Amino acid sequence: MEKKIILFDSNALVHRSYYALPRLEKDGILVNAVYGFLKTYFQLIGLNQIKYAICIFDAKKKTFRNDLYKEYKAKRIKAPDDLYAQIPILKSVLEKLNIPIFVKDGYEADDIIATFSKNLKDKDFQVVITTGDKDLYQLIDENKVVVCDLKNKFNNYYNQENFVSEYGFQPKNLVDYKALAGDASDNIPGVKGIGKITAKKLICQYQTLENIYKNIDQVGKENHKVYQKLIDNKEMAILSKKLVKLRNNLKFSLDLDKARIDRFDKNIALAKLKEMGFVSLVKFLPKSSVKVLSKQSLF
Repeated sequence: MEKKIILFDSNALVHRSYYALPRLEKDGILVNAVYGFLKTYFQLIGLNQIKYAICIFDAKKKTFRNDLYKEYKAKRIKAPDDLYAQIPILKSVLEKLNIPIFVKDGYEADDIIATFSKNLKDKDFQVVITTGDKDLYQLIDENKVVVCDLKNKFNNYYNQENFVSEYGFQPKNLVDYKALAGDASDNIPGVKGIGKITAKKLICQYQTLENIYKNIDQVGKENHKVYQKLIDNKEMAILSKKLVKLRNNLKFSLDLDKARIDRFDKNIALAKLKEMGFVSLVKFLPKSSVKVLSKQSLF
């Protein structure tokens, strides 16, 4: 049986849980996002027969993308403080469950997920990325790397066949598509005047941004207006691709044995869930393979 590992785009799941669930407090502190995250975590590993899991978070500081383009994500509305206040609480619970947590200054969680996906698929794992962020679709690789979209059924993977059926081109070329069409949610400029339909047509025909410019004269023969837009906005198109493309070469040390979901002390986990008032989640706890675990560093 193929080994499955699930990579959680943790900030995305925190945001989804915060807005999807009603207020839930523990000693006057809002914990609805923590509860929602944990419930989703347990449901996903149960429904999908997951044996390994890693939680990946965004760093608080700005990333290299902000250095490349100061307007990157500049139009995003900051989430409420009581959402961000729940992230340290969530991490404290995940630590009691002995779930590896990764974050890296200067990079986004997406870059860490890209790095792990690249390495793990070569170790005969099926990598399941849990997210609501379509930027991560660029990592889809046949059935080796698939996406469990938080907006869909938890046991319904979005794979390469699904992607090609929807977009008309390969997942790896999503970066080229967004380099042309832009992405308003991240304030990626793209090529001014080129929308989704034209971008899709160009990528289906030429596959990559580089190949489009290599054949720019042919583009001009077919549509002079598109040709001119590409010429006038070439630097912005190249910049946009750099912003969208995920880094998959970050340096991490990961002992896969520490990512096993059953490596937790059941008594410690039960005590933490009860302390948080999450008694209804106790029934979802996976079977523990150990009785006592000494405190270990994840790195």
